[in-house]
Amino acid sequence: MAVVDQLDQSLFDKFLQPKVTIATGKLRGGILDPEMDWYETPQPTGESVYATRARHVDLAPPWRARIVHAAAFSPHNG
Repeated sequence: MAVVDQLDQSLFDKFLQPKVTIATGKLRGGILDPEMDWYETPQPTGESVYATRARHVDLAPPWRARIVHAAAFSPHNG
């Protein structure tokens, strides 16, 4: 079973890593943009349509946890 687990992890990493790299770059670029005035930006007053849709994505709980953990602790996030 260890071989299957290793293959599963390898495939998962190869699938997820390019997506994590793109998302991290976009987030960092937006957050660190020197043109962005975070002090004057109004606070959100509601939930965006994107957040509402994201809550309804039906991922199995083990996959959801695995994806979030991989994205948060990726060695390519630095």
